Amino acid sequence: MSEEAIINDGIPITIAGNEYTMRRLGLRDVFKVARILGNGVATMGGTEDDLSPAAVMQVLVASMTANEDEVLNLMADILGIERETLDDPDLFPMDSVIDIFAKLAEHQDLKAFLAKVGSITQPTKTN
Repeated sequence: MSEEAIINDGIPITIAGNEYTMRRLGLRDVFKVARILGNGVATMGGTEDDLSPAAVMQVLVASMTANEDEVLNLMADILGIERETLDDPDLFPMDSVIDIFAKLAEHQDLKAFLAKVGSITQPTKTN
């Protein structure tokens, strides 16, 4: 992981011609993200051992139906906008959710968190 990724002020994302900055993720986001990912895994019908960005993207998409409000609130929060702004199809067309999820799945803070979770949840090997 690059030092720039750890100390940056946010990740730029362009949606419908408008640029937003996806803020850094912190401790206050852990519970929201864990609930969203947990519901996505449950919706997919099992446990998810693959923590790659592609797998995280699939889990995020699966979580949308069970967590609509929580997902939308998180998206608005990390983009620094009012929740109601997401309801404007001129600013956030239907496919923008995929762009936001893709950036979130690649977010260095989320990847670092999932890597640590993965390392502590790996079964311990006994000789």
